[in-house]
Amino acid sequence: MAACFGRRSYEKGRVHFGDGIHWVYPEDSCDNIAIPGEKVCQFCLGRSKATAKLQAQPRYPHGVIGEEIPANSQIYGGPWYKAGVLKWGLPAENDLKSLEEAKQIVMKKYFAVGEKSVITTTASTVSKEPITVVKTKEKVGGIIVAMELGEDPIIAEEVVECVLKSVTIKGVAYYVDTCGNVYIKNKNSSIGAFCGKLVEGEISV
Repeated sequence: MAACFGRRSYEKGRVHFGDGIHWVYPEDSCDNIAIPGEKVCQFCLGRSKATAKLQAQPRYPHGVIGEEIPANSQIYGGPWYKAGVLKWGLPAENDLKSLEEAKQIVMKKYFAVGEKSVITTTASTVSKEPITVVKTKEKVGGIIVAMELGEDPIIAEEVVECVLKSVTIKGVAYYVDTCGNVYIKNKNSSIGAFCGKLVEGEISV
């Protein structure tokens, strides 16, 4: 029996953006068993037509693990979160780490652990923000694909190989690549969320 790939979130673990007012929610997963032949369980299948308005409600449609986070979902890493960073600022460093750790727990539950030493950066056709891809051993249709932190499959048309180095900024550990992009350095030394550009020793979003 396969696990349900339904994406969930809860109030426990949510954190504030930099303004101290607006919330961002951690990524979590459904604990049910998927319907045979489907990615999700009967409960999550019904969430696509749900009328739930609160992010932490079980029937709020947060989408499917491994697929794009819906635009209205306030889960970390999605389009709403990225827009929120520009409006309200990044969450505190420790809060960012907790969000990334929650995300990694979910990814490891569903996907194979990739070769974390193989990193590439590619320009996005939608946004100027770089997308970091980690080549994993996960196979989709018999083909090994690149996954963004174990998340959405990415087809990289223009790939620039970058070298990562570990740095400490204001007492917090980060990775910086040769393109000047800054990423959270997780406790297990894996690569966390994209934070911004390194400009004169400071992180600029």
